[in-house]
Amino acid sequence: MLKTILIIAITVIAIFYLFQWFIIRKSKKLIGHKINLDKFKPDFAKKLNNKKIYLYFYNPSCSVCKTQTPIVEELKKENINIESIDATKDFDLANFFKIKAVPSIILNENNEVKQYLIGINSKEKLLNLYQAN
Repeated sequence: MLKTILIIAITVIAIFYLFQWFIIRKSKKLIGHKINLDKFKPDFAKKLNNKKIYLYFYNPSCSVCKTQTPIVEELKKENINIESIDATKDFDLANFFKIKAVPSIILNENNEVKQYLIGINSKEKLLNLYQAN
Protein backbone atom coordinates (compact mmCIF):
# COMPACT_ATOMS: atom_id res chain seq x y z
CA MET A 1 0.00 0.00 0.00
CA LEU A 2 2.76 2.45 0.95
CA LYS A 3 4.69 1.52 -2.19
CA THR A 4 1.64 2.32 -4.34
CA ILE A 5 1.17 5.72 -2.67
CA LEU A 6 4.85 6.50 -3.18
CA ILE A 7 4.67 5.59 -6.89
CA ILE A 8 1.57 7.76 -7.35
CA ALA A 9 3.22 10.70 -5.55
CA ILE A 10 6.37 10.43 -7.67
CA THR A 11 4.28 10.20 -10.84
CA VAL A 12 2.26 13.32 -9.93
CA ILE A 13 5.43 15.28 -9.14
CA ALA A 14 7.04 14.15 -12.40
CA ILE A 15 3.96 15.17 -14.40
CA PHE A 16 3.96 18.58 -12.67
CA TYR A 17 7.61 19.23 -13.55
CA LEU A 18 7.17 18.00 -17.12
CA PHE A 19 4.23 20.35 -17.53
CA GLN A 20 6.28 23.27 -16.18
CA TRP A 21 9.15 22.41 -18.52
CA PHE A 22 6.71 22.21 -21.45
CA ILE A 23 5.21 25.63 -20.68
CA ILE A 24 8.60 27.32 -20.37
CA ARG A 25 9.98 25.63 -23.49
CA LYS A 26 6.92 26.55 -25.54
CA SER A 27 6.98 30.16 -24.33
CA LYS A 28 10.69 30.68 -25.02
CA LYS A 29 10.11 29.88 -28.71
CA LEU A 30 8.47 33.29 -29.03
CA ILE A 31 11.78 35.09 -28.34
CA GLY A 32 13.09 36.75 -31.49
CA HIS A 33 9.74 36.77 -33.28
CA LYS A 34 8.40 39.95 -34.80
CA ILE A 35 5.09 41.20 -33.44
CA ASN A 36 2.50 42.37 -35.93
CA LEU A 37 -0.73 43.41 -34.26
CA ASP A 38 -1.75 45.97 -36.91
CA LYS A 39 -4.72 43.99 -38.27
CA PHE A 40 -5.54 42.14 -35.04
CA LYS A 41 -5.46 45.00 -32.50
CA PRO A 42 -4.49 48.27 -34.21
CA ASP A 43 -4.93 50.43 -31.08
CA PHE A 44 -2.66 48.18 -29.05
CA ALA A 45 -0.17 47.97 -31.95
CA LYS A 46 0.29 51.75 -31.72
CA LYS A 47 1.39 51.36 -28.08
CA LEU A 48 4.07 48.86 -29.14
CA ASN A 49 5.35 50.45 -32.33
CA ASN A 50 9.11 50.82 -32.17
CA LYS A 51 9.16 51.11 -28.39
CA LYS A 52 10.82 49.24 -25.60
CA ILE A 53 7.98 48.06 -23.40
CA TYR A 54 7.22 45.30 -20.91
CA LEU A 55 3.91 43.51 -21.41
CA TYR A 56 2.76 42.21 -18.03
CA PHE A 57 0.08 39.52 -18.27
CA TYR A 58 -1.68 38.77 -15.00
CA ASN A 59 -4.89 37.49 -13.44
CA PRO A 60 -6.31 39.52 -10.53
CA SER A 61 -7.24 36.38 -8.59
CA CYS A 62 -3.81 34.73 -9.00
CA SER A 63 -1.85 34.67 -5.73
CA VAL A 64 1.51 34.71 -7.55
CA CYS A 65 0.34 37.71 -9.59
CA LYS A 66 -0.54 39.52 -6.36
CA THR A 67 3.13 39.22 -5.41
CA GLN A 68 4.43 40.36 -8.84
CA THR A 69 2.02 43.28 -9.35
CA PRO A 70 3.53 45.58 -6.66
CA ILE A 71 6.96 45.08 -8.24
CA VAL A 72 5.53 46.04 -11.63
CA GLU A 73 3.85 49.10 -10.11
CA GLU A 74 7.19 50.20 -8.59
CA LEU A 75 8.82 49.94 -12.01
CA LYS A 76 6.06 52.05 -13.54
CA LYS A 77 6.82 54.76 -10.96
CA GLU A 78 10.46 54.68 -12.12
CA ASN A 79 9.31 55.46 -15.68
CA ILE A 80 9.83 51.95 -17.03
CA ASN A 81 7.38 51.50 -19.90
CA ILE A 82 5.00 48.71 -18.81
CA GLU A 83 1.59 47.75 -20.12
CA SER A 84 -0.44 45.65 -17.65
CA ILE A 85 -2.85 43.25 -19.33
CA ASP A 86 -5.48 41.26 -17.47
CA ALA A 87 -5.29 37.91 -19.28
CA THR A 88 -8.87 37.06 -18.25
CA LYS A 89 -10.31 40.22 -19.82
CA ASP A 90 -8.10 40.36 -22.92
CA PHE A 91 -7.97 36.67 -23.70
CA ASP A 92 -7.37 37.25 -27.43
CA LEU A 93 -4.22 39.24 -26.76
CA ALA A 94 -2.99 36.66 -24.22
CA ASN A 95 -3.62 33.95 -26.80
CA PHE A 96 -1.77 35.95 -29.47
CA PHE A 97 1.31 36.03 -27.23
CA LYS A 98 0.85 32.35 -26.33
CA ILE A 99 0.46 33.05 -22.61
CA LYS A 100 0.25 29.65 -20.91
CA ALA A 101 0.79 30.80 -17.31
CA VAL A 102 0.48 33.99 -15.32
CA PRO A 103 2.24 36.11 -14.35
CA SER A 104 4.13 36.39 -17.63
CA ILE A 105 6.25 39.33 -18.68
CA ILE A 106 7.32 39.93 -22.26
CA LEU A 107 9.95 42.50 -23.19
CA ASN A 108 9.09 44.00 -26.56
CA GLU A 109 11.61 46.14 -28.38
CA ASN A 110 11.11 47.45 -31.91
CA ASN A 111 8.16 45.07 -32.37
CA GLU A 112 10.25 42.02 -31.49
CA VAL A 113 10.05 39.77 -28.43
CA LYS A 114 13.38 40.13 -26.60
CA GLN A 115 12.57 38.31 -23.35
CA TYR A 116 9.79 36.07 -22.08
CA LEU A 117 9.58 35.61 -18.31
CA ILE A 118 7.17 33.40 -16.36
CA GLY A 119 6.52 33.59 -12.64
CA ILE A 120 7.79 36.06 -10.06
CA ASN A 121 10.74 38.19 -11.10
CA SER A 122 12.63 40.62 -8.91
CA LYS A 123 12.68 44.35 -9.52
CA GLU A 124 16.44 44.20 -10.05
CA LYS A 125 16.16 41.47 -12.67
CA LEU A 126 13.48 43.37 -14.58
CA LEU A 127 15.47 46.62 -14.42
CA ASN A 128 18.63 44.89 -15.62
CA LEU A 129 16.86 43.19 -18.54
CA TYR A 130 15.19 46.44 -19.54
CA GLN A 131 18.44 48.39 -19.48
CA ALA A 132 20.51 45.63 -21.12
CA ASN A 133 18.31 45.16 -24.17
